[in-house]
Amino acid sequence: MARHAPEISVVYPGEALKAAKNTYEGVDALYYKSDTHWNQVGGYVGAMELIKTIAQQTGYTWEDQPRTFAFAGMRPGDLQVMAGLDASYDSQEYSQVPMPTFESTRQILNDKHTDMLWECGKSLDENCLPLSVYVTGDSFRAGVSMNLKEAFADWVITSRYYFDTEDFVMREPDVFVYMIAERFLHELSVLPGYNTMPPQMPEVP
Repeated sequence: MARHAPEISVVYPGEALKAAKNTYEGVDALYYKSDTHWNQVGGYVGAMELIKTIAQQTGYTWEDQPRTFAFAGMRPGDLQVMAGLDASYDSQEYSQVPMPTFESTRQILNDKHTDMLWECGKSLDENCLPLSVYVTGDSFRAGVSMNLKEAFADWVITSRYYFDTEDFVMREPDVFVYMIAERFLHELSVLPGYNTMPPQMPEVP
């Protein structure tokens, strides 16, 4: 991406995730053991890399308040569900302390995969960045979205398969973020349109 479009900033949090692997007390991993996604801790680390990069490139300073993570129960993962595995494969879930503060002003109902399609709101943190940000991405955005909602004065977060270009143009955000997992990089040549679903989406029983 950086080679083909050097004018676009690329944030790849791989090194930050490796460095944070044993950082948080009582946290065993930054991802779900039976799921393809980051857990709340991994999502937090990824979000901080994105927020710090945006702050630096827009001339602002971002100082995140220290976070700790508490055990919040067990949950089944997507791979676990698809393979029909029992609860012995459940993954640990964590919650942030303190929790990020934000206010959602609109939501669209979840789809059949429990993925939030479109949401907008504002931060309730007086130290947030005075920027409007428009984020569209795949399911990995779920892990980072909570922290993005606190970090920016105004935000829109949407599934990239439901990306509404007219809404984006109307809002004129200060920053546009396009999130994509490595396994979907082959889709970069086409920007998915509004109300289109990804091909061959597996059915969830």
